[in-house]
Amino acid sequence: MFADDVPCPCGSGVAVAACLCKDRNFVPPQVPTLPPPPSTGLTLDRCYASVTRDCLPLLTGEHFLSRTVFEFLSKKGKAVGISNHPWQKDKRRIEPIGISSLTTKVLCKRHNSALSPLDKFARRFLEAYGEAKTYHLSAPSGNLHRLFNGYDLERWMLKVLCGICAGVYSRVESPLDHWVPPKQWLSILFGKKRMPSGCGLYLRKKPLGFPRPESSIYVNRIFRQAYYYRGQTRVLAISPTLPRSTVGLDMTVFGSTFTLFMDPPKQPHDLVYRPRTLMFTAHKNLSNAAYIHLGWDELPPTFAGYIVHERRVSDQEGNSWIDRQGKGRK
Repeated sequence: MFADDVPCPCGSGVAVAACLCKDRNFVPPQVPTLPPPPSTGLTLDRCYASVTRDCLPLLTGEHFLSRTVFEFLSKKGKAVGISNHPWQKDKRRIEPIGISSLTTKVLCKRHNSALSPLDKFARRFLEAYGEAKTYHLSAPSGNLHRLFNGYDLERWMLKVLCGICAGVYSRVESPLDHWVPPKQWLSILFGKKRMPSGCGLYLRKKPLGFPRPESSIYVNRIFRQAYYYRGQTRVLAISPTLPRSTVGLDMTVFGSTFTLFMDPPKQPHDLVYRPRTLMFTAHKNLSNAAYIHLGWDELPPTFAGYIVHERRVSDQEGNSWIDRQGKGRK
């Protein structure tokens, strides 16, 4: 797939011939997130991973979208533009806020440190994704390849979801003192288990529409629809004060929407499960196309398909579609 004498596109800094990826069919190893032994046997109130009984005082400030990501978005500045937060009076207005202020104390020091490799992964992924989106505009002849472990992308999105649920947003919806994720989520987050069948990362064929999509990241939780009965009538519960069950996360990254489902979606026809390759180009010019490869243990990256316009995506079955300015088609 790649010549032995070129740097491995996983970012390890070594040539392909010497990189672990070559013997793994170019599926990079997952980043480690399990706290080192021995287990402490301790719990800490308000650490959302306290049920693992492996905490270490004290609570630390956690950036729900990862500090590394905020720093990337700010272009090494100290503030980012924020909209649609509960404390904002005009939720449509983008207001600058210091990165250091975007924290909540929802993880203990030990668990926060253990999950920090996912934050570094997220920074590398977003840097590569932004580079791929604009590569054809200024690059000389030649292709760009960037390689990532798909399970790490799932786990980082799960970390974001847990951070949001455990932070300020959950206070509006739950009568509990603090939010606790399902134990299965924690097992996945810390690398002990994989996602159940049908759960995990999806890519929306038609991205969700937001202002300034090319330079922004938007996150939205996905809720299981809850109903109650008024007499014999089944009514959809839409009040934000009623308990709702979070089942996933939409994350729109520079105009493309990745979706994490912790329950299998009921209508997956507009979604692609665990994409393996995202290709970016323009005007059918393959001489300077950019590729983002996602490797899964059972399904390594693929080069299947040709490119017609800006982006072509191939899924784990080898099917593909063209994304033309947000309008997907088979």
